[in-house]
Amino acid sequence: LKVKDGKITEVETVLCRKGGSSFVFAPERLTGTPALYATTAPPAQRESREELLRITDGYFTAITTEGTPGYKPASFAPGANRRENGFQTTNVSLGGRPATTIGEQLDKGMFKGVNVVDRRYPVVDREYGIVLGVVRFAGTEGAPATGPGETTPQTPIVSEMFKVTGGQIQ
Repeated sequence: LKVKDGKITEVETVLCRKGGSSFVFAPERLTGTPALYATTAPPAQRESREELLRITDGYFTAITTEGTPGYKPASFAPGANRRENGFQTTNVSLGGRPATTIGEQLDKGMFKGVNVVDRRYPVVDREYGIVLGVVRFAGTEGAPATGPGETTPQTPIVSEMFKVTGGQIQ
């Protein structure tokens, strides 16, 4: 939202329809708030805003650098999961491939060739340790990308929500 003189003057909305992108999309699986996100961090264990942003941004840096000599792994808690549009994509078998952690996927270069650009973090909640990131995925040569080796006429906008506690992405 953009507010001027106490009035909303602008609203940003992203609309995604099933079948409208190459991403897996199952909104029917998004039925409630996962318990992990409903838990507050004890005041003495809350990360600073800057630390929450650093840890979260490390995830996108890992995607951008994976498969390169300058790879910078992100900090993940053991058993951390990633869900994409309702589908769990870590620690489960996908497409006949063995289950892998987020770290293993990035270590193996699952998103190699994707450059994460236009990173912004409109929501940072220290009490809950939650950060919302809104980014764009582009190919390393500047060409838009939706995933490894894929290009499209536009660079997709991706929103990702992170739970961070103990210095790690949960």
